[in-house]
Amino acid sequence: MLIFPAQYLITSLILLVLVYLYREFLDNPLTLSLNFKRTNTQPKLPVVLTIDEVSLLLKSLSSSVTLPCYLLYGSGLRLMEAVNLRIQDINFDYLSINIWQGKGGKHRSVTLAPELIESLQNHYRIRLLKLIYIISKICNGPIIKGYIYLMRWQVNTRMQLKN
Repeated sequence: MLIFPAQYLITSLILLVLVYLYREFLDNPLTLSLNFKRTNTQPKLPVVLTIDEVSLLLKSLSSSVTLPCYLLYGSGLRLMEAVNLRIQDINFDYLSINIWQGKGGKHRSVTLAPELIESLQNHYRIRLLKLIYIISKICNGPIIKGYIYLMRWQVNTRMQLKN
């Protein structure tokens, strides 16, 4: 869908009204050619960053937002798609990311940049270790106890999903 400037639309509308007025109400169709000078402004193109500018921008990010921004740029994710991303949605074998309930409530699949695989796996391991540590603190036991509780919870959850 092309978006025209308002000036062009108003000029076209005035010409159509004049033609309609002469044809329908005055019963005298226009025989002369209306050579109005129409505006011909070009639609503005979006500003695109060069490869060097993108790499400089990504290098200047803080470490807490680096991985999500790499996903936004490398896989073409939208902001809320990156926020709602789950580990189950990432398929490392096929290098793809499944997006559920994206823009317009639609599902889609996007490619996963191979450079992000190691970073994503490290991020997952760190989050898993933090979760085990928190569970062990809640249980007042060693870290292995937190790991056992987490594994039992995962097994019970999978069994409930199957039923």
